[in-house]
Amino acid sequence: MKPNLYICHTAYQVLVDLLRAGRCAGKPHTMVLSASVPDTAALAARLDATGVVKTVLVDETRWPGTVTGLFAHRRAARAFEKLCGWKLNRAAFENVYIHNDWSVLGRYLQDCHAGYILCEDTFASTLGPTSTLSPTSAPRPILPGSSAPEKATFTGATARGASASRVRTPHGVRCFRRTAW
Repeated sequence: MKPNLYICHTAYQVLVDLLRAGRCAGKPHTMVLSASVPDTAALAARLDATGVVKTVLVDETRWPGTVTGLFAHRRAARAFEKLCGWKLNRAAFENVYIHNDWSVLGRYLQDCHAGYILCEDTFASTLGPTSTLSPTSAPRPILPGSSAPEKATFTGATARGASASRVRTPHGVRCFRRTAW
């Protein structure tokens, strides 16, 4: 199995992705540290010592802005690689995880047309698909004829098992019987 790529912009994201990387096969994974992470050189040395991840420091503050015009995405990706000193080889990684795709690094992924997974910034995003934060986080359906209020708010389980999504019942929801075609 190929290693994963984790792109982090804060120290908390580094912690969350270190937990995530410790649970995945294909070690050592690669962790890209943004220039916005405090004390990146010392943190990179400590992370490399764990053996779980190998770190890459990317100074995206050197990126002056956007590129417009014909083939802008391709020209922007090449300019980023030249100025910031890092080039993505998407085929070398199983998954690419990023917490902030509105950043310079996120825009670079978009310019390269590289598929990535946008992560939540919570510990719950590290849970597996079968684990939940609380036993009451299972979704409760609204059935016809139930006494649930019209605008009740329910907390349901997301695909990763976290109970972070909220579902509001719309005012005009109607339930129809299933018909045989």
